[in-house]
Amino acid sequence: MPMAMIPGGITTDHFIKVREYLDQMIKEIEAIKGTKPGWASCRLNESRNDISPVFVGWVETSEVANQRIQKNLADPGLYRFGDDHYSQIYEECLQDPGVLKKRDWRTDLQDSVKGLWMADAKKLSVTAGVMYRRSIGIKVNGLAVGTLNVGFIEDPVGSVDAEVGTAMRKWADPSSSLVSYLQDKFQLGGI
Repeated sequence: MPMAMIPGGITTDHFIKVREYLDQMIKEIEAIKGTKPGWASCRLNESRNDISPVFVGWVETSEVANQRIQKNLADPGLYRFGDDHYSQIYEECLQDPGVLKKRDWRTDLQDSVKGLWMADAKKLSVTAGVMYRRSIGIKVNGLAVGTLNVGFIEDPVGSVDAEVGTAMRKWADPSSSLVSYLQDKFQLGGI
């Protein structure tokens, strides 16, 4: 079977499988004492060589999902599936894969420059009270092809942050079950 192009060839079967892997990842991170993750996501480049991110998966913890349902908001995994919204941190991760990048939405929302480009952002994290983010690039066959991202309700610090980084590096590694699946199913584009 030919590998799927991103975004045109992505199917609901791909969506479900990526969510299963992300669910495993967020549960592993949630098990790290002192963490309070809210969601996990995966973005991949379109099937070409420039930086053009597409959401291929998003999962929430039960706490964040229950809050969202109470507010009658759409599931971000469904809402953002196939979304190609620009992300500065995505670009930073592709330029430096393997290095954990951090985001603090409280600071970014107050920054006048970042506030301008964030005016168009979906701000799903902020709406859910998930103000901290960790992102890492996925590198396959020498190309930076996407990112794994985890949003946190409380900022992981010190040794907890180091454990989060270790877990995310493991999931972003080409030998992980998630990245192996991505390699087998998609025409991965990257820089």
